[in-house]
Amino acid sequence: MLSYEKVPYLLTILFAALGWTLLQFSSELTQSPVLEYSKTLCGNKETKVIYTFTNLSNDTLFTELHAKIMFRTQRGKELVKDDLKLQLRAVPPHGIGQPNKPEMGTRSIRSETILDYVSFHIPRLSPGAIVTASVKSNKKFTPQLVIECDKAIKILESSYQTGLLKYRFTFLLVLIAVWSLLIMFYIAYLQIHPKRQTDTGG
Repeated sequence: MLSYEKVPYLLTILFAALGWTLLQFSSELTQSPVLEYSKTLCGNKETKVIYTFTNLSNDTLFTELHAKIMFRTQRGKELVKDDLKLQLRAVPPHGIGQPNKPEMGTRSIRSETILDYVSFHIPRLSPGAIVTASVKSNKKFTPQLVIECDKAIKILESSYQTGLLKYRFTFLLVLIAVWSLLIMFYIAYLQIHPKRQTDTGG
């Protein structure tokens, strides 16, 4: 039967294992620089998609990021150049330099100039920096994102993996706090029930 004297050691081993697993998982993910992106799609009569890009690397500056948003539409409801508005914004305090003017890929169908994609340039993205790109149209479309960079980077969509990377130190602090509270409760319990400690010890 488990004795009360062994409880602190078991709790310490358990929380130490959880912390080690978290650090190992984060270390494996950050072997290559990580760019996180997320997509928010909204709008009723119009379509608005917001992409958020975050540099999750500790010490790697991303340069010459090129992103392309391709559009899928229903036949007969293709986008034209005037249908689309693109806005690129860096989240303070970081900046992104001077991006080039967005480029729009077009093709001709039935004497109309159809818009296939819009591409934009992010000159630099510092560690921890965030930039958003919002695309708005008065027509329905389904976006598809393609990202290119002059460095070998890992591109991850926002998920529990990127959440662990961003908040790993917070998770570690929470583990330490929970462990400390449990140990304090254990000590308080022994002080309130000293006889039970004696009866079950050894």
